[in-house]
This record gives sequence, structure tokens and C-alpha cells, in this order.
Amino acid sequence: MKKTLAILLVLVMALGVLAGCGGTKDNDGEKTLIWYARINKEPDSAEVFQKVSDMAKEKIGVAVDIIALEDYHGKMPVIQASGEDYDIVYTSSVINNIYNNVNDGNLLPLDDLLKESAPKLWELFGEEIWEGVRIGGKIYGVPNQQIFARGPGYMIPTQNIKALGLDLENTKYETLEDYESYFKAIKEKTGSYGYLPSTWGGDGPQLYGFEQVIGSEIPGVIRVTDDSLEVINQYETQEFIDHINLRTRWVKEGLISPMKVTIDDVTKYLTAEDQVMPWLIFQNTCAPGAEAIFKKNNNLDVTYATKSEGLVSSYSLVSTMAAINSDSRYPEEAIKFIELLNTDPEIYNLLVYGFEGKHYTKTGDKTIELSTENSYTQPAWAIGNTFNAYILPGQDLDVHEQTKAVNDAARRSPILGFAPDQEPIKVEVANCRAVVEEYADLTDGIMDTETAYPAFIEKLKAAGCDKIIAELNKQIQEWKASK
Repeated sequence: MKKTLAILLVLVMALGVLAGCGGTKDNDGEKTLIWYARINKEPDSAEVFQKVSDMAKEKIGVAVDIIALEDYHGKMPVIQASGEDYDIVYTSSVINNIYNNVNDGNLLPLDDLLKESAPKLWELFGEEIWEGVRIGGKIYGVPNQQIFARGPGYMIPTQNIKALGLDLENTKYETLEDYESYFKAIKEKTGSYGYLPSTWGGDGPQLYGFEQVIGSEIPGVIRVTDDSLEVINQYETQEFIDHINLRTRWVKEGLISPMKVTIDDVTKYLTAEDQVMPWLIFQNTCAPGAEAIFKKNNNLDVTYATKSEGLVSSYSLVSTMAAINSDSRYPEEAIKFIELLNTDPEIYNLLVYGFEGKHYTKTGDKTIELSTENSYTQPAWAIGNTFNAYILPGQDLDVHEQTKAVNDAARRSPILGFAPDQEPIKVEVANCRAVVEEYADLTDGIMDTETAYPAFIEKLKAAGCDKIIAELNKQIQEWKASK
């Protein structure tokens, strides 16, 4: 199914990228699934992965070679195009874009497999969810059960409440602009600037009332409250212009860092608990229990200062998915293993938290305390059904029920169920993605806005953004007429 031309084009690059990766061959007639997982390489990963493989052999008769792939966004597309042997892959609306994968023929349709070989997995989601993840009428990935109501927000280090004398109850923190006083307080207290990761990427545009239509940061959004469903270029809106102007001014005034930082940099700047922690943290989704998860990952107590209304959309439903290679040798076994990750708490929690007694201690039937001596944790949302995860300190005992309630009550996207056909615009999408990546610093206020913004729009036009907008408008109106 893979195109010969694509293999030839990426072969040289793939040889370099795949060094140290690669899958294993079947041993002594034993079937072995190869799973490129979007998880971390932890000190005891090999031991945990081997135990998972042993359990899979016992439960579904197949071993699993789990490969924790770093730089997933950069490496996985090369691996897929190279024709390398693998079975299960992480895909989403952002990392390893699912719409690109479907257009390129990388993923196997799962409709029949789900019903015939993984009935418990099929029954895990209602009709609304399965309809929401269809692309071209078919299911190409299994969503990881989690918070589907995406609603971005801002968290502050909890110690700053006292250190800066903040009054969260009576201070308006609704928009990014409302945090100017916060950064001024940081500068006054510390004599230096604060740190602010990108707040436009991921789900950031939702804070401005936009829903992304074709994937993260690609031109093409609708205004959620606009019944016309008109697709517009978010980069030509006043909201975007105001956003980059605000951040640029803050950089010039010394309120925020003139260098790019990400959420992964938080641990580099930890301070004593009685001191100012000079950060504002952007969170893609305001999920119940998110503060405890953040503390687990970053050793920092945080408090939400801004929460936005959740939105269930096709974009959010395909934000974390497990899919099967269209050339998989063992598709039936692969879907059964994905079913295990979503319906078997024992194997799921083993992958996420490691071994009881070594990596964590159980404090109740479903509650645990992580070891401070032997660290092992994986991102629960990247593996499977988060509703099967153990409860961490700081999380409410009913955190999973709270999350379900948020999902049920959230606003539904006016284009829920719409999946863009990228084939007519795949060249333009690729070209525009390259332009957006080239000008990524523009959204963080660390480029000269007056010269960079006009050049950015000019390059987007040359890359074909207007064709993308026109095609998406055509497709959405046709979809709307068919409803």
C-alpha cells in the first residue's frame, strides 16, 4: 500500500532516523506486535515493557515490542513513509496528523475489526464518539478515553498566591491580557521577567472563540458561535494581530522572556516554596485533576486562574488515538491489544505507573502514592483509557466521574462529525505548515511584528492558504446541506 516513490524519497533520511529504533522479528514462530508508543524512556522501562509483553501473550496470545519513540512528531512520519514493519501507532489532530495519515494510506480502516475482534472496545464509546472520529465515513483510530471537552486555560504556581499577594477570587483573569498585572508583579518582586510558553498552539485559538478545522495551527477555523460555519484564516483576524502585538509589547517591556520556552522547561526554574515562581502555565485542557497530574510531572503545585468552557469536537475526539498500520501483519491481534489498553486496568496501570511496591504504593483500592526513590510514570492520556488510571494524591476520588460529567455537559461543536478531505489541498497544507513553523516565534512575541507579520501573511498566501480556506468552506457547506 505504501507508495514506492515515498519510500525512495525518505530512504536516506530514514536510515539515519531509524538507527536505534526499528522493530523486532517474530521469534520461534511467536507473533510479535510492534508498537511505536508516544511515551517516555524511563529507567525501568525495559522491565515494565517486558512484563506487559508477557501479560499480552497470556491474555491474547501475542508478544508486544514497545518502542518509546522520542521526537514523535519528527520521526514517526519518516518511519511510516519508509515502509518499516510495525503494527500500532499513535496519531492525532496535532502530532502525527491523522488526516495526513489517512490521505497517505498509512492507516487501516477499523470498522469491521472493532465489531468482530474487539467488541468490548466497540461498546466503550457511544455512537456520538464513533461518528465524531470517522474520516470519509470510516474509523481509522481508537480515541483514548479521557477529557473530550477541550477547554484551554492558565495555571499559576500556587506559591505565587502568597508570594505575590494575589486575590484570585476578586481579580479578573479571563483573557491573556488580564495577566499583565501578574507579570508586572513578578518583575517588581524579582527584578526580572516571567516565563510564558506558547499560548497560540494546540487548543490556544479556542480561547479566542475559534475551532480549528484541519488540525493544529493550519489556516482554517470557524467561530464556534457563528451559525454560518464560515471558514476563515485565523492568522488574518484581529484576534491574532492583537495576540502577537500583546506578547511583543510584553517582551519589549521586559515582562516576559525574550526566548522561547515550553512546558518542559518548568522544572529548570523551580524555586523555594516561599519565593516567586516566575511562570504562567498554559494548559490545553482544563480537566478535573489536572493540577495533580501537573505536580506529578513537574514537582510543582499549581492552581487554575482561568478555565474556559469545554468544547467537544471532531478535532478534540481525534486528539489522542491508537491506530493500526495499513500494512500490519497482525491487525486482529493489534486491535485486541488496543482493546486491552482500554479495558484492562491491570495492564494499563502497569504501563502508566510501573510495579507496585517499587514505583508506587497503594493507599486504597484505586489510590496510590508514587515512590520518591524509584521514578516511573508515563502520560496516561497517550496510552489508553484514562478512566482506568489509579487516583493520585491531590485528585478527588471521583475524578473520573467528574471528567465524564464534564464531557456530557460540554458544548458540542457545530461541525461535530465533519472530517476534512485533505486530498485536494494536501500540497497547500504541507506548504502552509512549513510557513507556520518558520514563523513560530511570531506567536510568542520574539520576532519583529511590524516586519515579520506582513512577510508571514505574504508567504501563507504564496503557500496556498486561500485555496485551503475556499476548499474547506466548500466541504463544510456540502456537509451542512447533507445533514
